[in-house]
Amino acid sequence: MFTFYTADRPFGVSKAYSQSAAMIQEVFASDYVINNEYVQETMPRVIEGIGVDWLWMFALGIFIGAFISSAMSGEFKKEALE
Repeated sequence: MFTFYTADRPFGVSKAYSQSAAMIQEVFASDYVINNEYVQETMPRVIEGIGVDWLWMFALGIFIGAFISSAMSGEFKKEALE
């Protein structure tokens, strides 16, 4: 709770997902990303070519931490979806 009260911004990973999508789209359709109004307003760093920021790294850390935790506890298993 201390983090939520002392941070300047709320934590969330939904922006990191859209940031990742914009970075991937920039490789294949850079004109679309540059002219996209949502990207211009919320992710100007993607347009500048610097898509990774602290929030994106935070989301990546959640993913890596969850993987390490499940591997160390023995809960990680490869399973086929049916």
